[in-house]
Amino acid sequence: MNVNVAKFFEQIDNIIQNYKYSDGDKAYAITSKWYNAFAIAAKTKDNNFSKKIINDITDSNWRIDPRLTPKYDYVIVPQKAWNKIKNTYKFSKEVEIPVFYNSELSEYVPCIHPKEISIYYSQTFATLILSEENTIKQVLEQSKKCFNINNNNYHLYNFSLKNFPTLLSNEEQKLKDLTSNYSIDLLLSEKPYHVFLAVISRGICGLENVGQTCYINAIIQCLSHCKLITDYFLSNDINKYMNGKEEYVKLTQEFIKILKMMINNRNSFIPMKEFKESLSNANHAFKDTTQQDAGEFFTSLLSMISAAIMRPKDQREPIGDKELPDKAKEIVEKEIDNSFLGDIFYGLLNNKTTCPKCNHVTENYASFSLLPLRLPSSELKMEVVFYSIGMKKKEIYYLQKQPGKDFTVKSLLKDLKSSFNFPDLDRYQLVGIKELSDRNRKYHQYELITQSNLPREKLNNRDFIYIYDVSNIEPKYNITIAEIDGLDPIVLFYDPNQIMENSRDLPPNVQESIKNQLKTILGVENVTIPNFSKLNKIIIKIYPNIYPTDQDLSNFKHEEMALTLENCLKLYSTTVLLDDKNLWDCPNCCRQVQATRNSFIYQSPKILAFYLSRWGFSIQKNAYEKDTREVTFPDTIELSKFMISNTKKRNYELFGVVNHGGSMSGGHYTAGVKIDGTAYLFNDKIVTECQLSDLHSANAYILFYKLVD
Repeated sequence: MNVNVAKFFEQIDNIIQNYKYSDGDKAYAITSKWYNAFAIAAKTKDNNFSKKIINDITDSNWRIDPRLTPKYDYVIVPQKAWNKIKNTYKFSKEVEIPVFYNSELSEYVPCIHPKEISIYYSQTFATLILSEENTIKQVLEQSKKCFNINNNNYHLYNFSLKNFPTLLSNEEQKLKDLTSNYSIDLLLSEKPYHVFLAVISRGICGLENVGQTCYINAIIQCLSHCKLITDYFLSNDINKYMNGKEEYVKLTQEFIKILKMMINNRNSFIPMKEFKESLSNANHAFKDTTQQDAGEFFTSLLSMISAAIMRPKDQREPIGDKELPDKAKEIVEKEIDNSFLGDIFYGLLNNKTTCPKCNHVTENYASFSLLPLRLPSSELKMEVVFYSIGMKKKEIYYLQKQPGKDFTVKSLLKDLKSSFNFPDLDRYQLVGIKELSDRNRKYHQYELITQSNLPREKLNNRDFIYIYDVSNIEPKYNITIAEIDGLDPIVLFYDPNQIMENSRDLPPNVQESIKNQLKTILGVENVTIPNFSKLNKIIIKIYPNIYPTDQDLSNFKHEEMALTLENCLKLYSTTVLLDDKNLWDCPNCCRQVQATRNSFIYQSPKILAFYLSRWGFSIQKNAYEKDTREVTFPDTIELSKFMISNTKKRNYELFGVVNHGGSMSGGHYTAGVKIDGTAYLFNDKIVTECQLSDLHSANAYILFYKLVD
């Protein structure tokens, strides 16, 4: 590219010399080697100058190497100048420099060495990039603003030091005087200083976050404070069984080293760099610094440690019931009994797969260390009733669809035709029913479904789809109504001849009726009717023998399945329709079918871990999203009632909870653990004592229970 270098250099130099930075601006660093060559080319009018910018001025974290000198090793240019340069010459990488307000100079200036401040507060975490000229007072105000705190009783503690936390009492101290390190870990708390010293004095400590490793820290905190686990790993003879893959052995040794350090610890936190390096070498999925799923880490860690300390064949003993089915024995011998961890962490599942064509049932077994539990609303179960006028007996069928998928009326009709061999289904209408109840009576509201979609968010486990034969009935009314804010249509008795073009056409009494029905059926209080310029009209036929027109629906609420651990366990064993894109080969009729499957707990381990499946795919958003609803779980649970095998009572006690706050892309893991009757919250380096009730967090993600006698 031929450029008038002298003129171009003059433009760039003029921007650099005269540019006034403002809020929101960015700056960029360029190696002085290139910039000096650029200046010489301009002076000699060498229009063939095309030297590539090799920005070798950063450290391993892409920050400017602190050993380099401004101007001599690099120059800082405004974004306006950098955009012109990068559009003209090739470059290796961009080196962005943040711009902050300097109160002493009363202007915005580039900050070559900003500070990355990790702020810990309760069960949350935030990162601030601030100028090294910021004072502790300014950092405190920024931190409180970040967490919406107006209380003046909060203080900052420096947890960057290993031996003890430091109260930052000098509010005028600048960050550059606090530490020469790029990153600083601070705790925002209103608790007094002696509280943290008391926790450390008990040998309870935090774990260092070495780059998005909170998922590691949360799992290890739960495992390290269970006596059954520490007694096993800290036994003197475990090393003689280290006979697996070298990388797995090294990871296991690092894990044991952390357990020993935590027991003998008198520091505020333990470094985790060596463990993370061993984990990366053992499993490349954990090599980078992106946040991983805590459940996947837990199962991977157990798998690698199990492979590192294989049990010799002459010491293997079948776990649990000796009269296991042959298929179950194979799994026990291959996947459970070959490891010392088998009877501690691994249980046995019984899976039954049924062919819808020939009703053949195939049974198999699988081991598990983490039991995934769907939340009740993630799978839809609908009762389908076939009614023909004059029909004395009704037949009831059950339809199930894949979790996370929406229903279309077309696909639902197709399923009914194929699954139940119902050739005359075209004569029938789909009617949605919501069930309302009080103490003594039950009432039903019927809705004819004519929408193109039945979004799963609008249905739950207590909703029904009924099929009625209406071929011989004339409708009593033809009513035009509107779909209100994406919700299911609500039937109103209104002038059948009037068509409403927008929401302002709705008379006040009709608007109020809509609000009342929404409050009743959906269980919400604040209902508004949005303004539409054009209503999506839906024609609904009302049949007098279907819709109970004289029933007052006030004071009733739609029944919902409670979000409890017990209900999640009940749901686990319900029939699931397998994915229609991955058909099952029936060994009996040799056809590829969309089979159904039931899974049951056959044998449970000593350490029982539940994984609350909070992630689901949203068709509306075309992305995975998190179910943030609170799931209640007990301190103790008796598991035998949820198991398929005949077994004595299996009583478990809660000892650890892994919490996940935030979203998939910006979440943070913490742990709550019960130690000797006292509850503690672990937030990376930060450890605080809390109430036992605080373990029952709304952000609960993984639950750890131990078997008790």
